[in-house]
Amino acid sequence: MKNSSFRYDINGLRAYAVILVVLFHFGITGFTAGFIGVDIFFVISGFLMTSIVVRSLEKGNFSVLDFYLSRGIRIVPALFVLCLTLLIIGWFFLLPTDYKALAKHSLSSINFFSNIIYWKESGYFDTDSHNKALLHTWSLSVEWQFYILFPIIVALIYKIKPSRKFLLYFFALGIISSLILSFIITNKSPSAGFFLLPTRAWELLFGGLIFFIPKDKVPYAKGIEVIGFLLIAISCYIFSISTLWPSYNAILPVLGTFLILLGHQQNSIFTKGKLFQWFGNNSYSIYLWHWPIVFFLHYFYKNDDLTYIFLGLFLSCFLGYLSYKYIETPTRKYLSSLTKLKSYIYWIIFVSILSIISILIFKLDGVKSRFSNEINYIASIVKDKNPRTDECLGKQEGLNVHSCNYGNGPLSLIVIGDSHANAMLNGIINSLPKNTSLVSFTISGCPTVQGLKKINNPVYLCGERIKNIIQIVQKNYSTDIPILVINRTNAIFKGEPENDPTGQPIRYITKPSLSFNETYYSEMQTAYVETLGTLAKLHKVYITRPTPEAPLEIPSLSTRVKLYDLPDKDLKITWEEYKSRNQYSWKAQDIASDKFNLKIIDLSKLFCDKKYCYFTKNGIPLFSDDDHMSWNASLMLTPIFKKEIFGEE
Repeated sequence: MKNSSFRYDINGLRAYAVILVVLFHFGITGFTAGFIGVDIFFVISGFLMTSIVVRSLEKGNFSVLDFYLSRGIRIVPALFVLCLTLLIIGWFFLLPTDYKALAKHSLSSINFFSNIIYWKESGYFDTDSHNKALLHTWSLSVEWQFYILFPIIVALIYKIKPSRKFLLYFFALGIISSLILSFIITNKSPSAGFFLLPTRAWELLFGGLIFFIPKDKVPYAKGIEVIGFLLIAISCYIFSISTLWPSYNAILPVLGTFLILLGHQQNSIFTKGKLFQWFGNNSYSIYLWHWPIVFFLHYFYKNDDLTYIFLGLFLSCFLGYLSYKYIETPTRKYLSSLTKLKSYIYWIIFVSILSIISILIFKLDGVKSRFSNEINYIASIVKDKNPRTDECLGKQEGLNVHSCNYGNGPLSLIVIGDSHANAMLNGIINSLPKNTSLVSFTISGCPTVQGLKKINNPVYLCGERIKNIIQIVQKNYSTDIPILVINRTNAIFKGEPENDPTGQPIRYITKPSLSFNETYYSEMQTAYVETLGTLAKLHKVYITRPTPEAPLEIPSLSTRVKLYDLPDKDLKITWEEYKSRNQYSWKAQDIASDKFNLKIIDLSKLFCDKKYCYFTKNGIPLFSDDDHMSWNASLMLTPIFKKEIFGEE
């Protein structure tokens, strides 16, 4: 039986939050903005933490150590069991690279700094996110970092002047400051904006505002609740993974959650039902267990199988229920019955045990001895990349242009391009005439197109940087030196399926387009052709046909196909698929070739026959991921470049 102070609306709202997140992660249609469930959790948490801290301060019995312990007792046991379970399962199923990553993420999760790790690795919505079994713990780390700082700051402010009104001023200041940071940082670095506390704190503090508003002073409470749910529903409809988040966009679901909690409806049809209360009770454990299930569905390529998806949804709820009943509840009761010292000792011991295990696995490089040398070699190709990538492959943001020299002796080639060019440099370097060198200008995700912009990245200055590169080349290099341009040209004409899953073009020249239509193709074609023409005014220019693109990461897929006898259908695509994907790229390149006398180098003969294009050769991956050639495999291109550019057999 619930006590009289139990908030059914909060518990029911937790149900909505976890349902949204789970359905989003399982890819259920209609829930492309289900990630707002985390924002709902943040607002709830902010309200509850404010209530606990301020009331304790007013009663004169507040203790920071007690506060930390109560939070730890609530969060750590179930998280510990999850991490340990995944490490045990991972021992039997995860490849060394993946097992090493799991150990790293387990360490950061149990010590609550995983959000910082994920910020440094990649974006939350990137395809790479599905390779991280503990990605969802980023939100726990944000909350825990908030828990560490929040009570100390509030206690210090309260000590200056023990007044709710005085505290309220600082809450307002904190919200405004964090919100401004969220606008600025999310625009400059979407990953930092998404993962870090400074850009998320306003959501938690906004929830805290509710505490300062007496519930008997709230007019039209039922209507306010309805408006709140309406705002959340609208958020689900209008937002997607291409939306900058949180930035100002998160105001909508945050405000919706705020209004629902402000309404304080304890008998609402929206939250009081038994099903809502069940999901609310089990929400934390369901949240913990659902993402690792999603991870394993992707790991064994079952994420598009409806049977496995529904089984995964059921398992998420079932394991969440077991975790709540047999881990969360018993450990909370037991640890709460102990002295503070004993509880802290238990906490330290279990976190230390998991940390030591994780560090050992990481130091042992994922324990490669679990698999054969052949398996380890195939899996390791994911790391077979240009060793100078960090130094030489520029980032998308900013206007600074830098170049890298490869080889020794006089310059015989200039290479301009994106990450595909960077990946192929080994083959190009070895095609150079003896005792000569090349200079490269490569920028990740930046096709050689002047004026190119992105709708989801306001500081994407690719188009300007290409203009700068052309100016540098024309000013500083002899016209006798040829230029080789290598791009993932399909990205500008067809998008990147793994990074642009909404189906709407995210690149544009003058204004965004709602679809890949003829107007869009025409504008991109003109910009691409004119850019090549600008280069061809003073230099002989060579361009490569786009390489085939795989539906999945090839080293990982190849290894799992061999190890677990999975279907190998995705290790190749049909020639017709390759042709269809390339039609607009080929057309634009043909126009540029005819107009400016460019030389097209067709690389498809290395990968394709008349029926298929292959991503492996003799069982060895040719790519380090789904579309970049591996450093060693690019040596297979050497004879082609040697012949086409330098006229040598």
